[in-house]
Amino acid sequence: MRIIAPLIIALFGAGIGLLVHKMFSKSWLAPPVAAIIGGIGAFAGLVVRDALDATIISSDQLFDSLMAALLMALIVSLIAHIVTSYIWLNNQEED
Repeated sequence: MRIIAPLIIALFGAGIGLLVHKMFSKSWLAPPVAAIIGGIGAFAGLVVRDALDATIISSDQLFDSLMAALLMALIVSLIAHIVTSYIWLNNQEED
């Protein structure tokens, strides 16, 4: 169970990565890459929350870990897509 829960949360993060990918039309990231970025972001959220032993929203450990993972997946996915959209637009202007 200690390995299954983070993997399920990483799958939620992959879903968030795909949703963010659907919002950005001018990004060079492919859908599998966007899902991987979201999954890694969710797993990083779990690691950061556990390392800092922070209480983000509530005192419930499971809910708090889930929210930290989902927020980090959203933030990492948005940053990746904004950066790649910026790079893509700059490359289009040079051509």
